[in-house]
Amino acid sequence: MKRIGLAFMLMLLAVQVNLGQQNRLQVVASFSIIEDVVRQVAGDLVTLDVLMPMGSDPHTFNPTPQQVAQMEDADVVFVNGVYFEEGLIDIIQAQGENINTVTLSDCVFIWSTEHEHGDDHDHTDEAHHDDDHAMDNLATLCAQHYAELAAAHGGHLPHYFEDTLGALHELNCVGDEHDMDDHADDHEHGMCDPHVWMDPHNVILWVYMIRDTLSELDPTNADIYAENAAAYAMQLDELVHQGLAMLESIPQENRILITSHQTFGYMTNPIGFEVTEAVIPGGSTISELDPASFAALIDLVEATGVPAVFAENTVNPSLVEQLADEAGVEIYVLLTDSLTQDYPTYLEYMRYNYLTITQALGGDVNAMPMDDHAMHDDDHDHDMMSMGGVSGAFMTIRNVGDTDEVLIGGRTDAAQAVEIHQTTVENDVAMMMPMDGLVIPAGQEVMLMPGSYHVMLIDLTRELHIGETVILTLVFESGTEITLEIPVSDLPLEGETLITDTFIIENAWVRATAMEH
Repeated sequence: MKRIGLAFMLMLLAVQVNLGQQNRLQVVASFSIIEDVVRQVAGDLVTLDVLMPMGSDPHTFNPTPQQVAQMEDADVVFVNGVYFEEGLIDIIQAQGENINTVTLSDCVFIWSTEHEHGDDHDHTDEAHHDDDHAMDNLATLCAQHYAELAAAHGGHLPHYFEDTLGALHELNCVGDEHDMDDHADDHEHGMCDPHVWMDPHNVILWVYMIRDTLSELDPTNADIYAENAAAYAMQLDELVHQGLAMLESIPQENRILITSHQTFGYMTNPIGFEVTEAVIPGGSTISELDPASFAALIDLVEATGVPAVFAENTVNPSLVEQLADEAGVEIYVLLTDSLTQDYPTYLEYMRYNYLTITQALGGDVNAMPMDDHAMHDDDHDHDMMSMGGVSGAFMTIRNVGDTDEVLIGGRTDAAQAVEIHQTTVENDVAMMMPMDGLVIPAGQEVMLMPGSYHVMLIDLTRELHIGETVILTLVFESGTEITLEIPVSDLPLEGETLITDTFIIENAWVRATAMEH
């Protein structure tokens, strides 16, 4: 009887697990970058599949019949839009209402592939939509997302959004010659740049769209989706501030980005690269380059003295290699339309691109954020740290475990007390507020940096000189303790990496309090 009872319980458990898996949302992402962003919001609450394998070119991808059936069976299919997934979008449109598709970039402000810094754009060219009610709902949703994004930026959206063509849902971003004939007065073919994820601010808008979509389909887990989205949006905000600071440090004469195809406008337009050229014109890899244009690119490289050109991981590099060879400059590889095995998350992917462009063009990879709030925060932190017997420790902490961890404090012989603080801005006044704990979500990382989260060293026992080290033990709510030997510096450092069973901690530094002469 006992054996029969045990077998029955195991069978019942298997049935419950199977039913739980069947009840999960079936979610499909068009390509690897969307897959990762969805995973950050959804965690393991959904069954998530991606159509395009890593390294594939989304511009030329066509789904198999099996993948079309998979999309029809899915609760939702997330796509970028802006006619980025060219072959896939044609199939989805042919299937009509059989596929529940959400265009993540509907609320994103779209740059033109022909944008030059300082251009004025007419933003009144609106798209033609058959369902006015649906468009009103989308406009309302976008307004909510803009308010949410603005709240994280001192009450306003990033200033450079004003220089774009407008939000995608308001535009006619045509995708083929037929559309061009139907909309002769609309934006010309290729003008709408589809590579929106090159600005992490846009991925924050993706996150809001994913959160709201999943919450509507699965209201039981809405709180979890909201919590995951908030934590990930915070990481994205930190990423874009640091990345823009790096690009701003590039000398003006070197702000010329020559790449395989028009991919990086969302990264370079906000800080005013004077020239952004592509070996393949337009936003698609399907376009071709004529010999005269290629010769003009060689002349441009030689005339400007730009130190490097850039190939891309999903585009044949032969043209860029030829350009680099004939012009006598260095060639670097950037990540574009796909994540890779070496950089399997969006955060890692973007950090790689920011670092590579900055290093190749002579910038400072340790540059600090220089927007109004970041400068205000940093100055405030520095005044307190240099004058009040306190200092701060900064680093990136990645939780590679299966459960969330909470950093609650620490200890060091360099200070009487160690607390976790966050710098906030209210009415343009920066304040450092103590926190009960800083959550490091499972499978994610949190950056501790000036003007944001940091470890506060209070009542220093000695001055901290550049070149010295501080022994700091981090204490987590779980009881885990990690001891670090951290260099003292007046600028961020690319330091050593400490790896444990639960954490990867890198680029740690403690701010100096003693002025060096």
